[in-house]
Amino acid sequence: MKGFTLLELLVTVIIISILAAVALPQYQRAVEKSRMAEAMTLGKTIIDAQNRSLDAFPNEPVNVKSALDVKLSGGAWSGDSEYKTRDFTYTLETEGVTIERSGAKTQDYTLFMGNYEAKTENWCAGDICNSVQGMGFKKKTTQE
Repeated sequence: MKGFTLLELLVTVIIISILAAVALPQYQRAVEKSRMAEAMTLGKTIIDAQNRSLDAFPNEPVNVKSALDVKLSGGAWSGDSEYKTRDFTYTLETEGVTIERSGAKTQDYTLFMGNYEAKTENWCAGDICNSVQGMGFKKKTTQE
């Protein structure tokens, strides 16, 4: 007799299912870290543009899109100070930019990146923030 028995096939399917159950959460975390890195890159672009605007026009507001000397791609402006991409919402503020991730399958989180005017450190709020603490972000607690 050639071929697999039903029991051998069942054991193979169970082993593959267990491996997939272990690997899928790790894969999702890796994808979310990649998205966060992309958000931080765009956030840094916005911060750099705000800093250039503060250098050139120190008395002008930097929390509006007209203060930025860069053209952003991959999203659309929703109002004068909110830029939305598929995964993130960037809100321009006087002291920097707040980046919100909502609707994530894993978790929601918020990043803040400060410009020259910032009176606080860069911070992160959410469970995924442990992965960015070494990148200059302080984990924000609910008491702050």
